[in-house]
Amino acid sequence: MLLNLYLAVLTGCLLYALWHRRALNGSFKWLFALICITWIVEAIGYWGLVTGRNSNIVFHIFQPTEYALLASFFASYFATTRITQLAHVSIISFAIFCLIDALFIEKINAINSLSFSVEAILLILWSAYYFYDLYKQDEVLHIRQLPEFWVCTGILFFQTGAFFLMGLLNYLARTSPDVVTKLYNINHLLNILLYSLYTIGFVCKVGQKESLL
Repeated sequence: MLLNLYLAVLTGCLLYALWHRRALNGSFKWLFALICITWIVEAIGYWGLVTGRNSNIVFHIFQPTEYALLASFFASYFATTRITQLAHVSIISFAIFCLIDALFIEKINAINSLSFSVEAILLILWSAYYFYDLYKQDEVLHIRQLPEFWVCTGILFFQTGAFFLMGLLNYLARTSPDVVTKLYNINHLLNILLYSLYTIGFVCKVGQKESLL
């Protein structure tokens, strides 16, 4: 039930983004690309769940892709040389880590909980830096004028919660398989929150674009 609700929210987010894709410029072009790729990956994952086939390799590939797009989102938003360089270094470093994890640590057919946890830490830091930068600004803006606010709020809540959940998956899959199902349900709830906030961010971005016309 929660999985279907999550997929429905993700699909709604994708459809809205597709309909208003011309307004999603700047940093939001990276988020738009992420939503499109996420929908495809989740569709493959759902197919694997229904057919009983192991689709973990897809998520091993998706993890560095997701991080690269979100790091590019932050780099595009801040648009400074230092932040851009930091984003590029972190993207390459994380991709190398994911490759090592898939080949030698958790293996390609296992749940990539370790790389997920490392990504969560990186994205929590990016989101925290956004809020720190927002706090330093003298101008007071309504949150409807800050589409990035909703995106970073979603990332912060999701990644903080998922860090603890996904970090335990491989261990619990071996020791307490029944608990894994409950953890996935919590993860679905976090995903519902994440993509709902992404959608609000898209709505704010579209409204921001239309107000300039």
